[in-house]
Amino acid sequence: TMIPGHPATSILGSYATPENVARLNAQLGLDRPLVQRYFIWLGNLLQGDLGRSFSLNRPVIDEILERFNATLILSGLAFVICSVLGILAGVISATRQYGLADKLITFSVLVGISVPSFFLGMMMILYFAVTLRWGPASGMYALYGGGDLPDLLHHLVMPATALAVVATGVVARMSRSAMLEVLRLDFIRTARAKGVRERRVITRHALRYAIVSILPVLGLQAGFVLSGAVYIEIVFQWPSMDPRSDCGGCDPRPRNDKPAVSRIIQPTVVEKATMMTDQRFGTTSKSSSEMLPRPDRRAAAI
Repeated sequence: TMIPGHPATSILGSYATPENVARLNAQLGLDRPLVQRYFIWLGNLLQGDLGRSFSLNRPVIDEILERFNATLILSGLAFVICSVLGILAGVISATRQYGLADKLITFSVLVGISVPSFFLGMMMILYFAVTLRWGPASGMYALYGGGDLPDLLHHLVMPATALAVVATGVVARMSRSAMLEVLRLDFIRTARAKGVRERRVITRHALRYAIVSILPVLGLQAGFVLSGAVYIEIVFQWPSMDPRSDCGGCDPRPRNDKPAVSRIIQPTVVEKATMMTDQRFGTTSKSSSEMLPRPDRRAAAI
């Protein structure tokens, strides 16, 4: 009801006589009160029924399952890129605080966070695909002679990189802050005083403890990477869960395809990722607290 127009009128088109509209409203349950329709929809949602797309004339859940694999591949690789590069950049920046590497990484992170992913994607297409011809500009596979893993990776590099840039900047900034905080703790100074190698101090002690603060950020970025994949999929014409891809990039809302519009499940994924991260954060926080040195009770008693 919040979308302009009426679904029955849009579906029937030129056959939208008052009798046909009333009949279709009764079949679809649109003649019922809004609150009743909402709870009916919520009950069907809990059973895995997201409705039927009027424009495609098929269940929405089938569309999600058919398209979700492509979105998951793109988002998964982008999440791996932002996790690895973000943590690596944060660690290097923290261990070389105020040095040249720290300044370059900080500047790159600020630029990456400031540039919208869809604009970066278009610039990458213009420069790498059109000018240099290093890779394909769109699609998931080549039209002729493709379909294997190397072809998929060849098409996946640019959209995954464009999608991961913003998340990489966020992870890098949080990793740097977490590492700087841990590097000032007493047990790090103790490890250095005992003659432990600096690389071992960073990887086996500091990073292991700082990961407690980095994990919640990774969980949030997993949800935001998945939700931001919609724009990258449109730019690179990647097989998408976005309803606009059903009609070649147009918007389904003018056709009042409410079930297709309601299949945007990214907010649910964001909430699920946040919940899983919170649970993992509690477990990791407990295990990390056990790594800290315990005070000597006998010394305290003396």
